[in-house]
Amino acid sequence: MLKNGRVYPGNPMLLTLAISDDNGSPVDPATVQLKLISPCGRETSFVYTTSDELLRVSAGQYTADIVPDNAGRWHARWETTGPVVVQEDSFIVLTSPFSSDCYRDYV
Repeated sequence: MLKNGRVYPGNPMLLTLAISDDNGSPVDPATVQLKLISPCGRETSFVYTTSDELLRVSAGQYTADIVPDNAGRWHARWETTGPVVVQEDSFIVLTSPFSSDCYRDYV
């Protein structure tokens, strides 16, 4: 689901989803949505066909090109219908002295 390597605030990263039927053949669901929760608790949703960040690469293959803006642990959840797939993961964005983080807003 996640690309390898170090991620800093402001660096784009690619999230991927692969969907197949019981026989292992790629299949396109009726809907595809990606939800992200930032370390600050802000939730963002991306929906295939309405969000430029979420793309269909080929049958059953979807990617989301996102740019995390804060350091810390991010949570990602893919949700689809027809077939129903729920896939969750998390990733850590490293601290950079060149970017603000969400907790500085409260100081």
